[in-house]
Amino acid sequence: MFKIDKTPAYWWPVKFQAPADGDQAGALVEHEFEVQFVRLGVEAFDALNDEIMRKQLKDRAIVPRIARDWRKVEDGGASLPFTPQNLGHALDVPGAAAAIVKAFWDSRSPAAEKN
Repeated sequence: MFKIDKTPAYWWPVKFQAPADGDQAGALVEHEFEVQFVRLGVEAFDALNDEIMRKQLKDRAIVPRIARDWRKVEDGGASLPFTPQNLGHALDVPGAAAAIVKAFWDSRSPAAEKN
């Protein structure tokens, strides 16, 4: 069955590693959370992709255009709301922006990721 989903957004997992805090020299910590991505049709996706290529946009500039919310993001044990300021702090973590953009591309073609 082919079901056309017209919801404006969808959730997708994001995973990446970043340097550990504290005195754990050389250690990496695995981070996993979920991002709600805007659901782009083919034309809108192609337009975004063309703009990324034309302007050579960095991941940090792409994320605010594709991300609408997040889950499983915490600060000091408390859930951190998705705001422009909190998103900016999250994107300061090495690897976070690239992981979010990669998850977005992967969500557009999950079958390609399996090959």
